Amino acid sequence: MKLFVILLVTAIVCVNGLTQTDRSYQYTTTDKLWYLEYLPSNYDPTGVNKSPVIIFCHGNGEIAWNSNWPTDLNLLRNAPGAPPMLIQNNRWDTTLPFVVLSPQINGNGWNADKILSFTQSLSTLYPGADTSRVYLTGLSGGATAVFEMLKISKANSDLFAAALTMATAQVTSGTGIYDSSLPVWGFWNANDNVVWWGTIENVDYLNNQGICPRAKKTIFAAGWNPSFTHDCWTPLYERTDSNYDIYAWMLQYTNQRTFSSGCTSSVTTITSTTGSPTTTTTTGSATTGSATTTTGSATTGSATTTTTTGIPTTLQWSKFSDAATDFCVVSSTDDVYKIDNTPNKSYRRNQLASSWLEIGSSGQSLGCTSSYAYVLLWGMIYKYDPAISNWVVTGPGGVSAQFLIGGGNTLYYYSTDTTVQMLTTSNNWTTVFYFPPATKFSASGDFLFALLPGGLLQMYSNGVLTNTNVFNGQDVLSGRNRGYVIVANGDIWTGTTPAFFVVGGPGDAFGVTKNALYGIGSNGVDIFRNQEATGNWWYVYSSTSQVTRIIPNGVRLYAVVASGELYTLYGNDI
Repeated sequence: MKLFVILLVTAIVCVNGLTQTDRSYQYTTTDKLWYLEYLPSNYDPTGVNKSPVIIFCHGNGEIAWNSNWPTDLNLLRNAPGAPPMLIQNNRWDTTLPFVVLSPQINGNGWNADKILSFTQSLSTLYPGADTSRVYLTGLSGGATAVFEMLKISKANSDLFAAALTMATAQVTSGTGIYDSSLPVWGFWNANDNVVWWGTIENVDYLNNQGICPRAKKTIFAAGWNPSFTHDCWTPLYERTDSNYDIYAWMLQYTNQRTFSSGCTSSVTTITSTTGSPTTTTTTGSATTGSATTTTGSATTGSATTTTTTGIPTTLQWSKFSDAATDFCVVSSTDDVYKIDNTPNKSYRRNQLASSWLEIGSSGQSLGCTSSYAYVLLWGMIYKYDPAISNWVVTGPGGVSAQFLIGGGNTLYYYSTDTTVQMLTTSNNWTTVFYFPPATKFSASGDFLFALLPGGLLQMYSNGVLTNTNVFNGQDVLSGRNRGYVIVANGDIWTGTTPAFFVVGGPGDAFGVTKNALYGIGSNGVDIFRNQEATGNWWYVYSSTSQVTRIIPNGVRLYAVVASGELYTLYGNDI
């Protein structure tokens, strides 16, 4: 790395705003780094008093594609919500003590060596800069660049006191940030229409490595500010959101750091446009935007075997089907459907019928809504219409579906392009959103629940994102118009509003019928019913075989046992 400490002043622009100066740093004899400089009013060029420094990395919209410097620096001055624009338009908080330096790249992209060389030269370029308090921040493509530069090595990350990213893409490799114990805080809008999941995946990657202090992530739910989708940064950089003072967070850190073990992760989520968000500390249990982490409430890990009035006195547990490829239930009629790929057939049976009715060929995937059963077969989706006792094509054909998502009032499918498609009332498909391949889905009523890798739960109502909660979620089911998330310690959380609440956890398997939430005890055979208002679990019955899965949305309880056979539990009020 070559260092040429030559600073050229080309222009000072302060016509409408605070003073920002066009500057260039001579990286090599043939290569300069152009940037904007802002100095606080109390900046001391003698170096007797030191000022902290922010280095801001812009997004892709401010790239100087033609390298027309210094004119192209005006792109930074007009970058929506970014520090250079706030300074230019007198929207910067002048009580902040920071020197703000905003470099600009051309079409060659971010050069880590160039930015790091610039950072290493700050003590010479700016005698009044506190080089132990240099903070690296960026938005969108610039946020991604922050992670890319810091992950390379511990030496890179050691230059900075903390890193703050807004709407970053995924950068989950490299150990430089972890090895340096660099404090990191990432922000993202759950309805971001430009980048997806990167903030969650990057922060979770660091925390899974065991970084200390634990990295932070703040996920803003759709609707927290209707003006923004990709832009999660304007209220934060401008300090108009009193819930978050990113600058105070920065200033608590220097690059002279030593951290001990036993770190906790602070995760914040905004779940509505009213009220203040809640920050909760997690150590492996679930967190929500309205309730602090609960451990030991209700029943944690094992069920309470108490008897309560209202439990059926006459119950029957009986085999309902041999093993099959998949089962689902149409909740409005309690008709059970199955596909069996061994004989390549599909079947239907009502709870009152004594046998299965063959209704056609099998398919690659089966899904039931509240009204109909659907199968996916070679790029076509078919609906079974009991009125004509036949399958009919649903929606435009030639879909690239991987699997169907049933359970709600409408049908969804997960596509090979990682989108979820929803069937509209006009019998067409419309995109809900993009989801990473490991996402788990469940639907009930008008709601679709998506549990993303890393534990983020998103809720969509008629295809529109309405709620986001952060969980250490392992699985998600839904029923009775609400979602149920099981977390690492076995607890189940439920809700549809921001106020998710814990209802304990009886064991490993659980499911939702049309009327109630059921769980399977840790022994795999004891069946419990949950009384959600109190968080208590009632002992109901003991299966004759290990239960592995409960089929959702039936009027009665349908459960798959270890052999793959389907059993049913029925009786009064089950």
